[in-house]
Amino acid sequence: MKKNSWLFGLVVCLLAFGFLLTGCDSGGDSGGSGGGSAELTFSNEQVYTVNDSDTDITFTPYTGSMAVTSNVGGSGSITNGKFSFTVGEPAYLEGSSDYLGYDFPTGASVSPADAQAARLFMNNNKLEKGDGSMSGSNITQENVSYYYFDKNCTITIPAQSENGVTSQTTNLNLKQGWNAVCSKIMGSMATMTGTIEFKTVDFSYGKWVTTN
Repeated sequence: MKKNSWLFGLVVCLLAFGFLLTGCDSGGDSGGSGGGSAELTFSNEQVYTVNDSDTDITFTPYTGSMAVTSNVGGSGSITNGKFSFTVGEPAYLEGSSDYLGYDFPTGASVSPADAQAARLFMNNNKLEKGDGSMSGSNITQENVSYYYFDKNCTITIPAQSENGVTSQTTNLNLKQGWNAVCSKIMGSMATMTGTIEFKTVDFSYGKWVTTN
């Protein structure tokens, strides 16, 4: 996976050591009902900064202000730590398979194959959505991504085993318009065992984090 997020710093370490990832939710998807909206809107959502170490992940409310930009158009800002943004149909769409490497394992596919898509990137990928926590050696980390599709489609994540990493088949049923997809890893740094699941979620799910 092409992970640039702070949320996946520890996950990358787990993968390097052969972390066992077993996909949850075989054969279907679960989660929120926010998918299929023609417009993606966030209103006065709190932004956080994060401190992640080998033993803890903590979030501190951000209180500053800054302009926000995206790769798909739209308009918004962060004012006194609160994020507001609205975008309709993206300024451009590409083949949906071009985006799969950002959030899904090798071998993931989209049906129908001619589906066009865009993935939202905020502030050059320095404003992201997700969550994370640690308790002893136990870790939970999530990343929320926003995708626009020009038609209803299904992302299939196949069962596979590579470098000690395994997953079950998972199907994410996505709707025409904007959708929110969450990847969630839960496991133990001590035993190098755990699970990964992919699901659709509501647009409000998770925390906005700035890495500026």
